[in-house]
Amino acid sequence: PILYITAHLDDADNAADDLQGFAAESRVSVFPVREDATAGEVAAGDEIAAERVRIALQLSQAGGGGGDWIVCTGIQAIVQPVSDPQQLARRGLALAAGKTIDPSQVVEWLTDGGFERVDQVDVPGQFAARGGIVDIYAAVIQADKPGSRGGPQPIRVEFFGDTVESIRRIDLDTQRSHEPLERVCVYAIG
Repeated sequence: PILYITAHLDDADNAADDLQGFAAESRVSVFPVREDATAGEVAAGDEIAAERVRIALQLSQAGGGGGDWIVCTGIQAIVQPVSDPQQLARRGLALAAGKTIDPSQVVEWLTDGGFERVDQVDVPGQFAARGGIVDIYAAVIQADKPGSRGGPQPIRVEFFGDTVESIRRIDLDTQRSHEPLERVCVYAIG
């Protein structure tokens, strides 16, 4: 990966746009600055914090996930701390079809991670639990599908007792599950 540092974040946004035009084969990302860097806790659905965590995780995993990658940022964003990717990875909630885990442990992990319990998920940082089903809309989640870059996505985890029976993506418009996943790792950024 290439790190392109500018004096201001606006310049980083402009550089990313230009680089995407010239380097069509490369992936270009912007590492954002936290405007409220002195604030205490981070909400589970905080988009800027999530993007910083996503990029840090991708950089720590196989040199950024392979392929050509350019990360543009301003000096302000570079000097702000970000959670250690290895520590984040160890604290992630790994779920896989066939894995045995008590659904109440999943709910407890989500609650402790700052996720908001709701009746129906519709924004990152929320989860819903009913019976043997837990819907999770995480700001940072890595799935086993090729090209998954850890972006926000809602998933449905179905349990049979204490066994994960299936994991599927959710269509937020219909609240129906589709596209099965073998495994996911959910990260709490809060």
